[in-house]
Amino acid sequence: MRNRLLWIGQGVLAWAFLFNGAIKIILSPADLAVSGPANLWAADAPPLLVIVVGIIELAGALGVVLPWLTGRQRHLTAWAGGGLALIMLVAAILHVTRAEFSIVPLNVILAAIGVAVFLGRRVKASGTAAG
Repeated sequence: MRNRLLWIGQGVLAWAFLFNGAIKIILSPADLAVSGPANLWAADAPPLLVIVVGIIELAGALGVVLPWLTGRQRHLTAWAGGGLALIMLVAAILHVTRAEFSIVPLNVILAAIGVAVFLGRRVKASGTAAG
């Protein structure tokens, strides 16, 4: 049951960050800003920063699934989950400072899922999941 729940969490993170990372790379910052409340900040950010954030989100989306799926470098799944949680905590702080409160609950939920993946997919030195 725990493994299934972790896979659901990993799937949610992968889907959310694949989509959001891709649009940060594909769309212009102005178009991104009108795509939804989570991306209003893009209109005020340097375009290169928006692209870098998109690349990091795409890497996190792949990292939260592929290592565990392939059985290679499984510890990276936990670190990707933790990294995505950190991104969401920073995003929540950014949105609060910009008075964009409607998106903060989603940031907190995704951060919590990332923390759960980080804790649930930690790998012991023997290569098996901790817990």
